[in-house]
Amino acid sequence: MKTLHTYLTRQILASLVMTVAVFTFVLLVANVLKEVLPLLVSGQVRPSVLAEAVGLLVPFVWVFALPMGMLTATLLIFGRFSADQELTAIRASGISLLSLISPVLLLSLVLCGLSALVNMDLGPRCRVAYTSLLFKLRAEFSKAALPEAQFIKDFPGYILYVGRNRKGSLQDVMVYQFEKETNWLRTVHAPRGKLEVDAPNNLINLYLYDARSVIRSEGQARPGPSGECTLQFEISPAPRGGRQPRISDMTF
Repeated sequence: MKTLHTYLTRQILASLVMTVAVFTFVLLVANVLKEVLPLLVSGQVRPSVLAEAVGLLVPFVWVFALPMGMLTATLLIFGRFSADQELTAIRASGISLLSLISPVLLLSLVLCGLSALVNMDLGPRCRVAYTSLLFKLRAEFSKAALPEAQFIKDFPGYILYVGRNRKGSLQDVMVYQFEKETNWLRTVHAPRGKLEVDAPNNLINLYLYDARSVIRSEGQARPGPSGECTLQFEISPAPRGGRQPRISDMTF
């Protein structure tokens, strides 16, 4: 009996490693092709950053790969046992099916504990770290690619103009603020400024120095506040309540 249990456990473990690897690869490819690979192809990220993103994705896809891998491995092994008439020989030897599958049940309990750890702690943490990494990459690209000498209309309610952009260090900045995209509210001009990313809040902060402004008041333009000015822009506007964490991103 011990020899039979050892043989069965070895077969299950070998198939489990293979099936989990296959499911992990398939799920990783789906996520990487959709979110990470386009950034790499466009030259926005280094291969080392791609490797970090894939490493953060692995525990998250294990949430799905572990149970599917165990189920598939069990079906494969017992299907082969049945096709090779090994199950018939085992039952003819007087060994019950429950006694035969006892090591598989124990292995399933161990994997249940591992899956619980991945689902309730490791997976959500890695998923949040992965989404934060993606946001930082996109934000850094937005900061570096803010075009010079062009009117930028990517931020709702604002039109920006940047004379020079040196990796977030700006010169000759003009900001036009509108209400409902047509009604002019304010114009701000600053000889220099700085663009910084606020990753936890999914914002880009624009700091303007020695700024001068003109605002509309009662249908007329008049001078506004001068000095330092800070504006905030959301890179990827989300629906109301979209910043609330999802259940899948929460640990136990």
